[in-house]
Amino acid sequence: MAFISKLTDYIIKNYDLTDDSLTVVFPNKRAALTLRNELSKRIDRNIWLPQILSIQEVMSSWSGLQLLENIDIIYELIKIMDHNVEVSVRKNLFALASQIIKDFDEIDQYAVNAKNLFNYLKSVKEVESWSPNIGEVSQTESSYLIFFNSLYTYYVRLREELLHDNSAYYGLMTRKLFELTDEQLFDTVGSRKIIFAGFNALTLTEENIIVRLVEADKAVLFWDLDKYYYEDEMQEAGLFARQFFSKHENLKPYNIENNFIEAEKIINIIGVPGSSIQANALQLKLNEDIEVNKNIKNEVVVLSDETLLIPVLNSIPKNYKDINVTMGYPYSETYINQFIQQLFTFQNSLGKNGNIYFWSLKRLMETEMIKIIFTNEELVELKEFIDKFLKESTYYLTINDIEQQLGQSRILDFLMIITKKWNSTSDCLSSFKLLLNLINNDIIASDNKFVINQISVTAKIINKIERLINKYNIIVQIEDIEMLYKQSVSEMSIKFKNKDVVNNLESSLQIMGLLETRNLDFDIVHILSVNEGVLPLSKSPNSLIPFDLRLEYKLPIYTNKQAVYAYHFYRLIQNAKVINIYYNTLTDDVGEGEPSRFIRQLINEIPIKSKNIKINQITYKLPSPTNNDVVKIEVKKTPEIIEKIKNKLYNEHFNKEKKCYEKQGLSPTSISCYLNCPLKFYIKYIENVKDDTLKESIQANIIGSIIHSTFENLYKEFGNAIIDKQYYNIIENKFLKISFEKALADNNFANGLPDTGFNYLNKIMIEKLIDNFIDYEKKFLELGNKFSILGLEESLSYTFDIGDIKVNLTGFADRIDRVGDKIRILDYKTGKVDNKDVEIKSTIENINDLTDKSLQLCIYKYLYAKNNRNISIDNIEPGILGLLKVNNPYFPLVVNSTIFNNDNFMETCEDMFIDLFKEILNPEIPFCQTDEEKKCKNCDYLNICKRNPKTW
Repeated sequence: MAFISKLTDYIIKNYDLTDDSLTVVFPNKRAALTLRNELSKRIDRNIWLPQILSIQEVMSSWSGLQLLENIDIIYELIKIMDHNVEVSVRKNLFALASQIIKDFDEIDQYAVNAKNLFNYLKSVKEVESWSPNIGEVSQTESSYLIFFNSLYTYYVRLREELLHDNSAYYGLMTRKLFELTDEQLFDTVGSRKIIFAGFNALTLTEENIIVRLVEADKAVLFWDLDKYYYEDEMQEAGLFARQFFSKHENLKPYNIENNFIEAEKIINIIGVPGSSIQANALQLKLNEDIEVNKNIKNEVVVLSDETLLIPVLNSIPKNYKDINVTMGYPYSETYINQFIQQLFTFQNSLGKNGNIYFWSLKRLMETEMIKIIFTNEELVELKEFIDKFLKESTYYLTINDIEQQLGQSRILDFLMIITKKWNSTSDCLSSFKLLLNLINNDIIASDNKFVINQISVTAKIINKIERLINKYNIIVQIEDIEMLYKQSVSEMSIKFKNKDVVNNLESSLQIMGLLETRNLDFDIVHILSVNEGVLPLSKSPNSLIPFDLRLEYKLPIYTNKQAVYAYHFYRLIQNAKVINIYYNTLTDDVGEGEPSRFIRQLINEIPIKSKNIKINQITYKLPSPTNNDVVKIEVKKTPEIIEKIKNKLYNEHFNKEKKCYEKQGLSPTSISCYLNCPLKFYIKYIENVKDDTLKESIQANIIGSIIHSTFENLYKEFGNAIIDKQYYNIIENKFLKISFEKALADNNFANGLPDTGFNYLNKIMIEKLIDNFIDYEKKFLELGNKFSILGLEESLSYTFDIGDIKVNLTGFADRIDRVGDKIRILDYKTGKVDNKDVEIKSTIENINDLTDKSLQLCIYKYLYAKNNRNISIDNIEPGILGLLKVNNPYFPLVVNSTIFNNDNFMETCEDMFIDLFKEILNPEIPFCQTDEEKKCKNCDYLNICKRNPKTW
């Protein structure tokens, strides 16, 4: 029988409801509504409904103390601590105070001698900080010890302050009642009859108060237990009940049934590949319920992870006409919270001179909340505004830039509010109020109840912050408001209401969190996210009181907290007929994918203990093509595509800037692309599909361009002279800074590199790479070496005749110089270079075996030799200058293969190149995807191929 039904029978049988003398106390308020509803249905005469209270309400009433919000208690403690802690501690004062309050609350709920505990704790910390060198305690260690020495003082003073104002945290309330004599307690409680209904895990003070009342016949304890987990010592779900009755042998357990084992049940354990995909699996089950369980009207969906509320609501079949959502949607997951969090970040990026970091503004204006605030027409205008500065590679804006681009509009009004620098807490709160006023009317007009509720909760948070600022003088910085806002966010939720969601206790489908199910029973139960670390929660050791001290003073440890979750889980399913348990099978870094141990317990224990329970293990799979159905993408070389290929292989045009003809064709980069993935080569070089997405961080190609341009500008100043140490120093001192500034201007950074976020690191890296290479060049010359520049940014090319088709092989050498008899063809690389990258091993037989860099150097050497036949190939040395390598960045081509030695080099290369060109032109060989999918990981065209990086 359902617990509330049994309780109703008990009340009707044992209490006279013609007078107002009964109080029923539940762990929470949710069961109170159900009990009132049940009594009203069962009794057809005029009665006094019992006074129904939660445990917190009744303790507050009996103690005469007002239960303060957690945030108020934290600031009461901060007010006490603020002038007594060292600077090193004060930096994290809010988080620290929050943790201390939790410990104080537990100390009082478990009636611990606080003075003894904190003295013990202080001694532990002194031992931890002990050093054999007497007198060598650092300032940090000294502050650390002073803090722990002060904890008892904080505890006493906080209690005094709260009690003076007739307020308290919950533990203080229960401890005050605990410390009363029996006579004082009975006088406080009065003559009302009391039922404590559905309790399980009681704190020491709660247990003491309740037991004293029960033993004095002023109250009864009405348990909500099942023999399955109560009588089995191995079942953690029954831990607290077993401990209770072992301590109070005079209070015999009663009202304990055996429904879990004796009743027939079906338990479906459903593995689902993905957290939000559980909503799809739930939808299938709900559709089955409509067909199979037509007569069952009592069904619940329990969300262990409350962020699944929206996906679940969107997946409810239309046949469910009335849905009752009793849980709130976490405010932390709302669009408006994401916007406000981003607004704090944006404000931190505003410069003191009024400069606005464009990319921070862009991120803020691309949050989902913006799409709700503005109309479609306004969003188009906003996009044009953003795109203009994107195309101009803008990093910093001023208010004037914004005003010139935007006329008088709501967007301008909005931007004027958010771009005003917050110089005080009043500036911050004023901006929030202006923003809420600006958007509130339009949101209300849209009749989007969910968003209206978000705005309403935000206003409550702002009002709460303002109240705290007025009440406490210690909130003086913007950081305090941000911290206070984040603390409030974690405690707030949004009540979800729309036309399909109603507040009806008799709805056929209830949606709630696990704790809300206490004392309630359902015929069909769906529990989502039953994963280890979610249900039960992974252990959270956030406490100043270490584990061994908690054991010594009988304070709860993480196993106690997990036993609470075990009880709620088993209690929920003990009276159900059909139980569907869903868990996420995908594994990630935080342990998702591991089914909860509760699932493993059911699978291993139920078949042994009961024949009435059937367990089905189901794997939910999304409809997807099998490996056999996957068709490799390939592009056949039609006559039209062959013409495009020919245009790519041979292109000669006049460069107006250089006033000369240039040959374009296959470069080392494009050949490497073809060898790695022919399909990528086709998309990128034949169809010229480019990723033109503009990014905030200076991209690698721009970094390379700035460095290349700097060196080109600098080395031009040497002319054709032979460069020694003295001459190098003269030119470097005179022209390096100028060369760098010109390189920046040529790459759209005339005002210098941005120094915000990752771009600051890019700026440092660019400057460091340039300085390191200049130092290397100087050290090279200090050894007596000399060199002369033969060419900078030099174009190399040679034209092949493949039948009647011409093919240009091209290269672009960053620098060609002469060192002694050697002519070096050099390429600057800002990425990582290793010796193996420039080695042609003895086992290499064809072009496919070459590394990208060794292929590039082979092409440089081949092209230079073809165009300079008077120079011995023995004297041509291609190499890479790896700028990340500080000591010796020069990596010349190393040949260990006989077919690539200087005697065979030109012939080997020519044969390889011609074979490659013929393959590219062959209409019978399509452009196919690479078979090595790991090469696809960072490909710009990954979405085109539909390859899945998660499988790599």
